[in-house]
Amino acid sequence: MLRVLLVEEANHVVEMWEGSGASWKMTRSASPGRLAAFEEELFRGVGASAAATIDDAAAQRALNVFPSRLDTSATFSLYGLMARGRTAMGKRRLRAWLKQPLVDPAEITSRLNVVEALVSDAELREKLRDQHMRGLPDVERLVRKLDSRRAGSAIGLGELCQLYRVSARLPLIEDALRQHEGPHAQMLQERYCDELAVAHDQDHLCKFEELVEAAVDLDRVPDEYLIAPAYREDLQRLHDEKEELEREVEQCAAAAAKDLELVLDKTVKLEWHKFQNMRTRCLRITQKEEKRVRSKLSNGMKYRTIEAHEDGTELTHKGCTICCRYRTIEARKDGTELTHKGCTMYRTIEARKDGIKFTSKQLERAAALLQDNSAKYEDLQKELVEQVVDVARSFVEVWEGVTSLLSELDVLAGFADLAANAPDPYARPEVGACVLMAQVGCFVPCTSARICVRDAIFARVGAGDCQQRGVSTFMAEMLETGAILKGATKNSLVIIDELGRGTSTYDGFGLAWAISEHLMETTQAPTLFATHFHELTEITGPTGVRNLHVSTVVDPTSGRLTMLYQIKDGACDQSFGIQVAESAGFPASVVQLAREKLAQLEGAEIISVKGSLEMLTLGHRAAVLLKRRQNNRSWPPPRA
Repeated sequence: MLRVLLVEEANHVVEMWEGSGASWKMTRSASPGRLAAFEEELFRGVGASAAATIDDAAAQRALNVFPSRLDTSATFSLYGLMARGRTAMGKRRLRAWLKQPLVDPAEITSRLNVVEALVSDAELREKLRDQHMRGLPDVERLVRKLDSRRAGSAIGLGELCQLYRVSARLPLIEDALRQHEGPHAQMLQERYCDELAVAHDQDHLCKFEELVEAAVDLDRVPDEYLIAPAYREDLQRLHDEKEELEREVEQCAAAAAKDLELVLDKTVKLEWHKFQNMRTRCLRITQKEEKRVRSKLSNGMKYRTIEAHEDGTELTHKGCTICCRYRTIEARKDGTELTHKGCTMYRTIEARKDGIKFTSKQLERAAALLQDNSAKYEDLQKELVEQVVDVARSFVEVWEGVTSLLSELDVLAGFADLAANAPDPYARPEVGACVLMAQVGCFVPCTSARICVRDAIFARVGAGDCQQRGVSTFMAEMLETGAILKGATKNSLVIIDELGRGTSTYDGFGLAWAISEHLMETTQAPTLFATHFHELTEITGPTGVRNLHVSTVVDPTSGRLTMLYQIKDGACDQSFGIQVAESAGFPASVVQLAREKLAQLEGAEIISVKGSLEMLTLGHRAAVLLKRRQNNRSWPPPRA
């Protein structure tokens, strides 16, 4: 984190405070360019680590390890090219591998052997990728959620059922791997089959499956995930009462539909009504049907007169179990139309454009009983779910091992698919990219290769600045190079391109020479150092320096530059800046003026009044610099 804040992003001030209560004091502070306070944390050696590191953002950008926002294709990055896994956990595992490749040759060889076995066995490779890995849930996150006890992140029965599906698939993966008959069959059995067999035996995931089968009502999956009623007696009793009340509600709805001369589930529907975070059952009819039964839904109903009293008329009607006193509104031959506050047959709940929701006394009573029963049933369900999840947590350690095996197998199967089906070559044969690919266990784009294991990869490639952060191009170069000088060891791989461009020629050349000698004699790290300083090719050392260049051809007639992409021994004898500018589409007048100025400078004498330099030609500059180095041992810095 400190490296990200102070070196890579270079836009933060980091302070360390100590104290307690109201007494605090700052003990250390650092900002970009002032890193001494956290020097030990920033540049701690990584040679003893179990994995190499490529956490440095500069190296990741230089090697195009991960996608960037400017990429127009996923294959522009190493991750996009290699991420052929079928699962989300496999892709996360690949990202972690690319940040921390292996340094153990035995483990690297083991991964490469798995890839070789899958490359040679196309049937096994496709079976793993298309039948077993495709559609596999994200086991890693499910297990992390199962192990978490934080509020709001508790796992549910749905996630347990997903783990149940994965557990049932493990024997199929094991059988597919055991059928391989190649030279690495024994290794596959020891690395994967035996581990999967132990994880899925009677003492581990078989018990997990038994737990899920006994606790979860699998007949209702995937519509809903509930504890099976037979799991406990009190849950079974509430379940039976709930079903009885649901039947009563349906009978009341059918009686109301018959009374209204409607057809249940066609012209009148039994639905849920939500009000104040409560749900209850009700009936709904459309506006069209409401006009037909409006008189029956209103407060007036037709009743048969039983006995007349001075204060009213005692009546009854079909479906009513008691007799009530009503006030006579109007007497008719077929009965008496009455009303009575609080004693109506139907009650309107809600009127909307899509229809009218209403209920009856019998339906309302049955729905209230059902609501109380459902609340008790749901509370007991939640209690039992917590108990089942607590038992399932005892299998977390087993699931973590299974997650590691499945994600690793998914990544390596993707490597095999890349090697078997991708175009040839499927990546640019860059040294840094090849080293990284080899140390994560992937084949590299060549016929054969011998690659030394590196504990870290450092790169300083490209130019960039950030005006908002106050970091110039040269400052960015120096910050990245400082991280290399501090963190690189003799087992690291260092890649540096065009160092010293952001300052004057002499300053840049002096820094490039000093950094080269430090890497060669002090750090002794294998280094690829591309430079535009021709004088730097004169550097020599006891550990060996080899000059190489990429050959090119310039057409003598047209002056057109052609890159041959052939590596040849020796230093390049000239620069091709003007030819590159011409191929980039510069105006002809600008190119011609540049050629004239170059010819003028090559034939002129350059006067330097600094130090003891006299009038010298540009062609003799390298010789003079070397002579000065011999006379004044203070520059460049003396060798260690």
